Amino acid sequence: MLIRPTPLQIAALLAVSLVTSAASAQVTLYDNGPFLTDTGTGSGGADESVMEDVTLSDQTLGVAHAAGGAFDERVADQFMVPTGEAWAVDSARFFVYELNSGTTSTVTAVNVRIWNGPPGMPGSAVVFGDTTTNRLVSSQWTNVYRASESTSGNATTRPVMEVVAQIGAVLPSGTYWMDWQTDASGGDVFAVPVTIPGQAVTGDAEAYSTAGGPAWNPVLDSGSNSPKGVTFQLIGQSGPPGVLPVPIGGAVGSAAFVLLLTLLAVWRLRAA
Repeated sequence: MLIRPTPLQIAALLAVSLVTSAASAQVTLYDNGPFLTDTGTGSGGADESVMEDVTLSDQTLGVAHAAGGAFDERVADQFMVPTGEAWAVDSARFFVYELNSGTTSTVTAVNVRIWNGPPGMPGSAVVFGDTTTNRLVSSQWTNVYRASESTSGNATTRPVMEVVAQIGAVLPSGTYWMDWQTDASGGDVFAVPVTIPGQAVTGDAEAYSTAGGPAWNPVLDSGSNSPKGVTFQLIGQSGPPGVLPVPIGGAVGSAAFVLLLTLLAVWRLRAA
């Protein structure tokens, strides 16, 4: 006996196929730099991100970028989409800690903007995002503690969390700046600087604060005065301009869901 699938079954298979196909093509489009420096050297055998307070005279363990605190704070760093490419950015990963949070993440929100130039500068404009939409997808401990050389092996007060934020933007070739802000239930949140053993200068991030007047300023280590980058990754797909599919975090997932609902409604009408 020939069994024919119902429209609902066909729609479900098609929706799953669309989402699975798009998800399978996701890659790390951009990584702004590492923060893991030592494996298995932390408390309980955890890994560590060690700031070199002895070797390099660094003193900045993290960059404040908390939402809802005494001051409005943000952090930003740049990335480039190569010439002849376009990126469908599905999500971003940020690496942060909240002091004394424990290894269960307390992160409750993250908001993101993407600029076509340095944030806040004349001629720069926001091409994606805003300061109010909570784009948090998930957050979990990375098995890494942020520490200094002086506290390595014993530091547990700064467990580094991975924060995944939904983006859903297609970007043509060019230089961009991403700025973001994270909130947590227990207090202020700090972005983890790019950390490379023996290397003082690790980037050119900027930080924003309303303390003393709203302004963007370079992230400079408070001890060595060295410019630092901040850690983030972009996840999605790359391809030639005009050919790239929309990100699964944006319209692909939504289209599949809408298609499923539409065919379900048609099936119900015909069955009535």
